[in-house]
Amino acid sequence: MVRKHLIYWSLISFLLLVSCNKTDKTYTNISNYLKTKDIDIKDGYKKIIVITDDGCTVCTDLFSNAILNELDSLHTLFVVTSKGKGTDIQQFLQKKENIIVDWQIDINKYPEFSKTSAIFVTENGIDTILKIAAANIYEQIEFIRTR
Repeated sequence: MVRKHLIYWSLISFLLLVSCNKTDKTYTNISNYLKTKDIDIKDGYKKIIVITDDGCTVCTDLFSNAILNELDSLHTLFVVTSKGKGTDIQQFLQKKENIIVDWQIDINKYPEFSKTSAIFVTENGIDTILKIAAANIYEQIEFIRTR
């Protein structure tokens, strides 16, 4: 019985360690990308909104229009890799400090920016990565607005 509990707790500890390590790698990778754009992830950003051409174009268009009010937020950073295929990105092409337009991003090197998503950042790392999906897009948009 004791051995069974020991194996169980060892497995849980291992999974937590692997999970934390992945989160740390994700945070480091995002931070490294932002440094290439002369931005420090600790500059007060709480959300990173990623707009891409990958996935459901209707969803990306709906999502990008729904989060337009975030453009003026000092706590929201936008990374736009979309070239506007099916999505109107004109509003994201403004010259603003909180908007990065990067059509040359290496998705293999920075896979965190490969899907339209919202990345919630804390002082110590990544809290949540929410990849936008058709099945629950309205709930996702509401979640983003309230955070």
